[in-house]
Amino acid sequence: MKYNVYHKTHYKYVSAVSSCQNLACLSPSLFESQEISDAFLSIKPKPSFMGTYIDSLNNLRTYFSIPEEHRELEIISTFTVFLKEKNYPLSGLTPYWRDVAYSSLNPRTPQDVKANEFLYPTSYTESNEKIKQYAQLSFLENRTILEAANDLLARMFKDFTFDNKATEVESKPETLIENKKGVCQDFAHFFISCMRAMSIPAKYVSGYILTHPLEGTTKLFGADASHAWVSVYCQSFGWVELDPTNNLIVGNEHIKLAEGRDYHDIPPVKGVFLGNSKHTLKIAVDVSPVY
Repeated sequence: MKYNVYHKTHYKYVSAVSSCQNLACLSPSLFESQEISDAFLSIKPKPSFMGTYIDSLNNLRTYFSIPEEHRELEIISTFTVFLKEKNYPLSGLTPYWRDVAYSSLNPRTPQDVKANEFLYPTSYTESNEKIKQYAQLSFLENRTILEAANDLLARMFKDFTFDNKATEVESKPETLIENKKGVCQDFAHFFISCMRAMSIPAKYVSGYILTHPLEGTTKLFGADASHAWVSVYCQSFGWVELDPTNNLIVGNEHIKLAEGRDYHDIPPVKGVFLGNSKHTLKIAVDVSPVY
């Protein structure tokens, strides 16, 4: 599948900001599963200095500086992406989860060593006893890694409800298990917390998902949203991407932007500025199939 992606981020400050320094993670990185073309990042006001680099997690970052006074900041990212077909293994053919856990804790191969970075808790993926107990119900003795992961997906989909007003950006996994409500970021962090509680490496993935309008309605431009899902380490089978929000294995409707240990590694925009901190933020996203 081929898609055109549009992502607009617009800050409006209550009073003028004298200068700002920002780091954006809005341009797609190079992943084997997708090909990128016509990528462009537009910033207004025009930065006096702007550059890109690949971070330690292999994500493409853009840093920029605006030294002049401004009341609004607009960042628009556009690109075309071609998604290659994913060939995931049958869940029953993947290694037993205990074998993956043991190899992750005692890494010997280059793949295990690299995966080890995504094994340990972060501020967003800390596991308490309730979370570990929740995870253990899926990690039965003779289950393979994907059998356990898929069972966890199904249980979360049944137990938790999507509610975009239930949590905040800084919400932790325990909030989800207490309120039973959250958004894709919460579901991803909770799933990762469960995996890491069982000594299984897991990544946080940011990107976009194609949305479908209700029957009889027309899709509005800019009405899509960013999305978050996870990637689970399956040893010799590599990494398998799963969507806890929608209870499915990621296919040809998910567009990957970046990977990290959690959201904090790859927020769309972060930085500092001089001025009043009060502002409004509007985001418009559109994912359109190219026929």
